[in-house]
Amino acid sequence: MSVEEASSTQNSVPMETAEGTGDSVVNGESSNTGVLSRIHQLLEGSHGNNAEEAVKSCKAIAASVLTAPIPINVIDSIHYLTNLIVQTCPIRGISIIDDLLTRCSTPGVLTSLHSDLVQLCLAAKLLSPALKHLDQDITAISPHEDMDVRFVLQYYYYGGLLYASLRKFTRALHFLEICLSVPSQQTTSAIQVVAYQKMVLISVLTGQQLNIKMPSLHTNIPNICRLYTNLLQVAADKDVDKFAATVAQMTPYLEKHNNLGLAKQALDRMKQNDVKKIPNYVRIVEVK
Repeated sequence: MSVEEASSTQNSVPMETAEGTGDSVVNGESSNTGVLSRIHQLLEGSHGNNAEEAVKSCKAIAASVLTAPIPINVIDSIHYLTNLIVQTCPIRGISIIDDLLTRCSTPGVLTSLHSDLVQLCLAAKLLSPALKHLDQDITAISPHEDMDVRFVLQYYYYGGLLYASLRKFTRALHFLEICLSVPSQQTTSAIQVVAYQKMVLISVLTGQQLNIKMPSLHTNIPNICRLYTNLLQVAADKDVDKFAATVAQMTPYLEKHNNLGLAKQALDRMKQNDVKKIPNYVRIVEVK
């Protein structure tokens, strides 16, 4: 994935006041660090009132960003907010990030906030705000932040899950394949392991062959996921009974990985394909 220079034109903007904070802000840069410090204090807590106040504060700070690039301190605050609300009230952060990306990011340029948006949309089961960004192919990584590779992996993994939930399986496989193709740390990423597991089941479900070009550091993933790799080999034999038996044997692992539903859909598809072959067998017998 290439890195292109996003627009970095610095425009003169008027002073803005973040609602409810009393601190002046220029394009997201607070003239007093008190606002962002307060947000971080709130996000360290776990109480509902803290989350509510943190949402309001982040919304005000995000609204103060008028031009690209999005300041790093604003990005960090939204990451904290995402971690706080993703399990409890993910819908509260979606409009904040969606609006900020729509106004202040370059189409086709990936930021770490894209990952947060897709994660929150999945958790809230509100997919359309993320979908409009996912449908835009990424051609560059934002040069304005030193992005941890995990945000890239999460974006493509969560994106693959979102497309799979919409039964857009070709697009889902494309995203998961990119996730597996990204060079990460010197050790195998847990995100890439679960991406491989999802890819196996979706490929069986759709009948599409896997064509993964993994970096040399990650070629051990099929061995780490040997149960799934074996399932893929069983599916290639087109033996429905053997596939069903393998799925039954793997059920505890599939449940643990939240993959049992996909495995059952793959089994149903194999059964359907097997039934479709019956008329052909009948015709052969009649000819004889």
